[in-house]
Amino acid sequence: DNNAAIAADPLGNWLAVWEGVDFGGDFDLFGVGSDDNVQSWSTVRRVNSNFAVTNAADSNVAIATTGSRWIAVWSS
Repeated sequence: DNNAAIAADPLGNWLAVWEGVDFGGDFDLFGVGSDDNVQSWSTVRRVNSNFAVTNAADSNVAIATTGSRWIAVWSS
């Protein structure tokens, strides 16, 4: 796993996203969240929705929050 991006809001909500190799051998994006100031984390989920239709590497992830909205961007 590579190039993690982490963001938090003032209420103790956190999001971590990173690049990882999937079963097809290309890089996809995965993430976890925490709503209790990192006392626990959610189950790992895929962030990119195109993983089933492309073998392109998804990389260079960045995330941000306004405190009520979250955004993740990356290269594909």
